Amino acid sequence: MRAKLKFPSLSLYYRLVLTFLLVLLPLYGLTLTLSEVNSNVVQDEVTKSMMSRVQLYLDVLEEDFDRILKFQQEFVNNEDLIKLSTAANIMPDFEKSQAILRLQSRLYLIKDSSQIIENVSVNIPLLDRTISSNAQYVEPFDAEEYEGLVTESNRYESPFVYWRDRLYISDFYPLSASLTEQPPIFVVSIQLSRDEIRQALQKFTIDGKGGAVLIYDKEADLIFANRETEFREAEINAFLQDRFTKPQPNLTLESMVVGNEPNFVVLDRSSQFGFMLMMYVQEKHILGPLRTFRIGYWLLSGVSVIIVVIFSYQIFRMIHQPLTSLVHSFRRVEDGNLGMIKPHQFKHEFRYLSDHFNSMVMRLNVLIHEVYEQRYRARLSELRHLQSQINPHFLYNSFFLLYRMAKNQDYGVITRFTKYLGEYYQFLTRSNTSGVTLLAEVNHARTYTEIQHFRFHDRISVEFAELPPAFVSVQVPRLIVQPIIENAYVHSLERKEENGLLRVSFAEEDRCIVITVEDNGDGLSAGKLADMDALLHATGHDETESAGIYNVHRRLQIEFGIKGELRLAVSSLGGLRADIVIPLTREGKEAD
Repeated sequence: MRAKLKFPSLSLYYRLVLTFLLVLLPLYGLTLTLSEVNSNVVQDEVTKSMMSRVQLYLDVLEEDFDRILKFQQEFVNNEDLIKLSTAANIMPDFEKSQAILRLQSRLYLIKDSSQIIENVSVNIPLLDRTISSNAQYVEPFDAEEYEGLVTESNRYESPFVYWRDRLYISDFYPLSASLTEQPPIFVVSIQLSRDEIRQALQKFTIDGKGGAVLIYDKEADLIFANRETEFREAEINAFLQDRFTKPQPNLTLESMVVGNEPNFVVLDRSSQFGFMLMMYVQEKHILGPLRTFRIGYWLLSGVSVIIVVIFSYQIFRMIHQPLTSLVHSFRRVEDGNLGMIKPHQFKHEFRYLSDHFNSMVMRLNVLIHEVYEQRYRARLSELRHLQSQINPHFLYNSFFLLYRMAKNQDYGVITRFTKYLGEYYQFLTRSNTSGVTLLAEVNHARTYTEIQHFRFHDRISVEFAELPPAFVSVQVPRLIVQPIIENAYVHSLERKEENGLLRVSFAEEDRCIVITVEDNGDGLSAGKLADMDALLHATGHDETESAGIYNVHRRLQIEFGIKGELRLAVSSLGGLRADIVIPLTREGKEAD
């Protein structure tokens, strides 16, 4: 019998091994051939893509700059500009202001013609004013910018002017070799946005890898599409400066080493404007996956020998694995983890065992869930009953106050008051979820004090501390802070005719958040404090004036256990001090 069982398993084992080798060996040879071919194809396609991208963006930039220059040249011949530059001192004020407005409208149009334009301005010495597209009103004459652009500009070499770390295209009239001969009557300057050029360059990088650089003057800073380190920027700058000063073909493909890393580089120069655009990408980003594939290929070939051993081991695991899974599952059940196991794929004894084990676990889960749900519903019913007892006591006061405001036609105060009132009742009437973040609970309490401020602003002041950022997302039961503040108003501060004070502060003690609400009310005797403290620890309560603080204390203990509580004491201000204690860990919850 054993021989009969053993023979087919060995036969199957050998068939699996032979099938694996027959399928694998031709794939190895084909994969190696395709890898070499794809390596050359990928490199060619990437370089062609880089060259087409560089040519495309260079054409886009040239068209953009050409359009900007045409707008600028048309603006130089503007009739209003000529009048303001030559006859501003004899023009009537109304005619002068109308001419300035028309000029400013033209500047707006020029700025909106291209995203890379940051500002368009014209400096007019005779008018002693600078008209700008970024200013709503005419600015004083910027003599420093006027002289800098005229001095730095050389329209016969390049339209670009690099002045004070800013890039301009400037034009002035008349063109003069020296300011001492005939100063220009105006200077039209178009400031280009380096950030917009950089963002446009980023769109032409290959999948965010590598980068692009624009150089428009050998003395100016390069515009990098990507943020590079100072060391890499210096090496790229040296590479570009060497090629910028030498004549070379417009479109070239080169190699550049930056930081000991070889890079594919495509360069193109604008014959019209003289700037140069370069795109580069590290060779490892292009050929790296193919090299990794070759390493993986030879590694896989070596691992193939190990696969034979793994196949033989899998035969053993066909029996050992399901048996081990069952043993571990029974141990998890002993530890209280009633997780199900995956049924065996074959219909034999192990499938029968796994199915019946899962049926047993499902039945246990149902029984445990029924018991847990009964206890949970009992606790949730008590929690909602306690929470439902906290209702606003000042509704009629709010409407009466609103009536007085409307009668006095104090509409601004009515707007603020109704906003706070709406936020207050929106919080009370939201969904039945019992938990909120501490930030939401504190904001609700702060809204309550703002509403009360309309009523007692001349008698009661409030000091409400800011909630520390570490506590804002802590989950707490709803309505645990506002009832304590309401208790202070109703039973203490409302009786004070002047100088009433309510203080709310936050602290952390022994891994607990402590929210302190205290007042300077009168009449808190030791006996009354003892009665209130006894009420908190009573097993039941009546609908007394202190039922609100009892409900807060009770819900804190239901939610957080013995560490969650409401502590009462005499405040240093003279009135009642209530400390709401919220543990940051939920250990030791109150038993049912």
